[in-house]
Amino acid sequence: MIALLSGSGVADRPAELLVLIVVLAVVPAALVLLTSFLKMAVVLSIARSALGAPQVPPTTAVTGLALVLSTLVMAPVARRTADLLTTAPAGTSLEARLGALDRASGPTREFLTRFARPDDRAAFLDVARRLAPGGPAPE
Repeated sequence: MIALLSGSGVADRPAELLVLIVVLAVVPAALVLLTSFLKMAVVLSIARSALGAPQVPPTTAVTGLALVLSTLVMAPVARRTADLLTTAPAGTSLEARLGALDRASGPTREFLTRFARPDDRAAFLDVARRLAPGGPAPE
């Protein structure tokens, strides 16, 4: 650990350190928001309670199982996204990179559209519009 923070490590490049911290902060939120992890964790917790032994298996085991199952479910989506990112034309401009990122987000968008109910999507869109500056006033 000390070797990472001394010499010519990340600590000498504050911009890269900041990006690393932001990525590490966003990954857990993306795991919960963009995958089926939360649904699986809830279902497994309910199943555990239905067995009549709310402490067996432990919560960490239920969370780990939900993580493994989410990885299995999301693997095809991640593979398609990675394929789109690697086949995107290489460009150094910001517009080219944003365009490649937009194309690569397609599989995730399709997954979320397929597994989210239309009324739930409409409710979240309504909340987002109300919270946006200049949107309709909350009731």
